[in-house]
Amino acid sequence: MKKTLAGMLCLFLLATGSYRPVAGQNLVPNPSFEEYDRIQYNFVLTKENFNSSVRYWQMPTAGTTDIFTILVDQAYNNNPHSTSNVAVGAQDPKDGDFMIGLFTKSINPNYREYAQVKLLQPLTRDQMYFAGCYVSLADNMQYASNNIGMLFTKDRIESSTYAPLLFVPQINSQTIIEEKTKWLLLSNTFTASESFNYLTIGNFYTDENTQLKKVSDSIRISSDNAYYFIDSVFVEPINELEIPNVFTPNGDEYNQTFYIKGLQEDRWVLTIVNRWGQTVYKSRYYHNEWDGKGLTPGVYYYYLKHRYVGIEYNGKITILR
Repeated sequence: MKKTLAGMLCLFLLATGSYRPVAGQNLVPNPSFEEYDRIQYNFVLTKENFNSSVRYWQMPTAGTTDIFTILVDQAYNNNPHSTSNVAVGAQDPKDGDFMIGLFTKSINPNYREYAQVKLLQPLTRDQMYFAGCYVSLADNMQYASNNIGMLFTKDRIESSTYAPLLFVPQINSQTIIEEKTKWLLLSNTFTASESFNYLTIGNFYTDENTQLKKVSDSIRISSDNAYYFIDSVFVEPINELEIPNVFTPNGDEYNQTFYIKGLQEDRWVLTIVNRWGQTVYKSRYYHNEWDGKGLTPGVYYYYLKHRYVGIEYNGKITILR
C-alpha cells in the first residue's frame, strides 16, 4: 500500500460542493448555530447578548459579530432577507435556520469581528485534521477581502477591544473571496502541534496586510467594508486507514467486501482497475460495499482518494473465492 499527500497542507481550498461533515465526527459543537437560548431581533449585538444567545459560541473581542436567522420577520436587520435600509444582503443559511456574519475589513481602521467555540474534546498532538466552514460575501458589500482564517489555541482568547487578534491561524484564505450567491466551502488540513481546545474564526491580520477588491459600485453599505456570512463549521480527525490486500467474497459471511478500517463515509473516491488498466469498479462515495461481483479471482489495483484533501492511497487487492 502506498500513501501520498499531494502538497495540500499549505493550500486553502475553495469549492462549491455540497459536502457536509458526517454526524459523530465533527468536533465543533453547534456547528450551524442552530442551538440557541434566545432569539435576537437585531444584528448589532453586545458580547453579552451574543454569548447568551447561540449556544457554545462566544464573541472573544468587542467586535459585534452578528447572528442571522430566518425565524424573525424581514423587518428586522438580522433576517437574512431583511427589508431594512441597513441590511447587509440576502442569503439563506447553508444549513437550518441560523448563520453568523462578521466583518473581515471595516471602514473603521483595524476593526475586526470574531466567533470562538470550545471544541468537544482537545485535539491530539501530531494528529492530522480536516477543518473548514462555508462562507458567502454579503450582497450589499462594495468590497471583498482575503484572510478568513481558523485559529486553534489551547486557551480561550479574550480581548476588551475590537482590534485584530494578531495570531498566525493554522488555516487562512489568501484568496479574495467574491462569491455572493453561493456558499463557498473553505477548508484545509493541518497537523495539531498542541492539544488545542478552542477554535476562533475571523481575520487575524492588520488592514495593511489584508487585500481588498472592489466588487460593486453600490455604496448602500459604507465603502471599505468586507462582510461575510458563515455557516456549517467543522473540525474532523483524518484517520490512518488499514487497507487489506485480500478479501474473500465466497458467501461465508466473513471478509465479503473490500473493507477499509478507519474509512469515513462520504469522503473517499475508490477506483479499481484490472491488470490491463481497465476500470472495473468506481465509487465517488465509497462505503466499504465493493464485493467484486462479476469479476474473476485474481489481482486488481485500487486507487483511493480523499474527496477534499490531497490524500491518496494505491496498491494491490486480491480477490479469492
